[in-house]
Amino acid sequence: MVADRGERFLARLIDVMIAQAVSVCALVPALIVIVPIASPGRGELVIFLICALFFLVYWGYEIFCHRRFGATIGKRMLDLRVVRPGNNGESDPAPETRIMLRAAVWAAPLLVSWGIIINLLSGVFWFVNILWPIWDQPSRQALHDKAAGTMVVRQR
Repeated sequence: MVADRGERFLARLIDVMIAQAVSVCALVPALIVIVPIASPGRGELVIFLICALFFLVYWGYEIFCHRRFGATIGKRMLDLRVVRPGNNGESDPAPETRIMLRAAVWAAPLLVSWGIIINLLSGVFWFVNILWPIWDQPSRQALHDKAAGTMVVRQR
């Protein structure tokens, strides 16, 4: 059964809070290393490296959780799974390459969030991505699901 929009949103919220906490914990040591090696006038490099760090944490969180547990922590808490829709109406577990693509599309705006305009556009992408399942019927796929050919289903 296709996951409810509210369940998907709550699972993503839990996952974002976990990934954000990990990002912040990784940020302090990264800044200790990055800032001293960045010469004056190279602030853009520091900002890009921080954005890359956040991307790697969010992307890595998704890959690690799916590889280790079969779902992210938020999805496990709500008994949801990411699957590849089958031709016969059945759903197969999504292969790792699709999980990697799905996670990359979700986290990609983090790589380019270094300028005000681009940061706003990234926010618009995430907002549209979150809302997409509302009008995508009957599969309720977000944009990152469409890109990877996956969907989120309820296990119960």
